[in-house]
Amino acid sequence: KMLVSFRVSENTDAYEALELGSTQSGKILSVLEDYAEVQLDCGVRARLRKFHCSDCSSHYDNWMSYYKQNKKFTDLLVLSKPDHRPVELTRKFSLIESSKRGEL
Repeated sequence: KMLVSFRVSENTDAYEALELGSTQSGKILSVLEDYAEVQLDCGVRARLRKFHCSDCSSHYDNWMSYYKQNKKFTDLLVLSKPDHRPVELTRKFSLIESSKRGEL
């Protein structure tokens, strides 16, 4: 007898509908040393790396004090949707503003 295990995406339709450059809302699930795992309101899990939390690199050192589990954000920009890896997010003001102007 063989036990086979595989991961099913939480919400395939929501993943497909998620557009690059779109602004999303979500909640921090966990905070690790270099990134935070985020559950977007649409049902997709994503990753927010610490160097995408701010335009100011001096904020990177104490980012874990601001990004706490269950904290809600409404300004998460979808940077990439790689296959078989988490969706990548940013909160960099410059990128969010560029996206709003259609410059990304």
